[in-house]
Amino acid sequence: QNGIECVISDVPVEGKVALQFVSEGSALVALLKTNGASFGILGEPLATQSTVKAGTTVLFDIQEEWRQVTGLGNFPQASMIMKSDLAADTDFVNALIAELNTNDEWIKSNAAAAQTAIKGVGSTLAVTLTNDIVSRCNIDTVTAQEAKEEIIEYLTVLHAFNPSFVGGSVPGSSFFYGEN
Repeated sequence: QNGIECVISDVPVEGKVALQFVSEGSALVALLKTNGASFGILGEPLATQSTVKAGTTVLFDIQEEWRQVTGLGNFPQASMIMKSDLAADTDFVNALIAELNTNDEWIKSNAAAAQTAIKGVGSTLAVTLTNDIVSRCNIDTVTAQEAKEEIIEYLTVLHAFNPSFVGGSVPGSSFFYGEN
């Protein structure tokens, strides 16, 4: 949308941005630190960790770029999926969503306790979580029904870039909880 030509390649390509995918954000931070990459796209808190460990600078907010291009809200960053027999238990699903919403609010105002909790389960996060960093994580639980338009738009964009990114086609309405 911004006229940037790109290709998927592990080596530089004249006049284009070469995109190289890594298995996880910490691998990208390592590439940035060793000049194995010139730029990268990272979510928080790894974006902040990269500024500390690799001397990088945050240039722009991908969420804001997405809003400008699509006119929609945030793009979906993660989704919870479950088998249909478990999703059929609406009491369970509603309780889970309520707990996730409670967790969202807790983490937004308890960054230090959240860091202790995630380190307790093996996190190797090397930056101290602050409420400011947590706010940039865009932590929010939104049901598939509430985010349906954004999810379809996001998957459509991914499909246009590379159909294999979404399994060959944009899913239909049965993909969304509550529409079977």
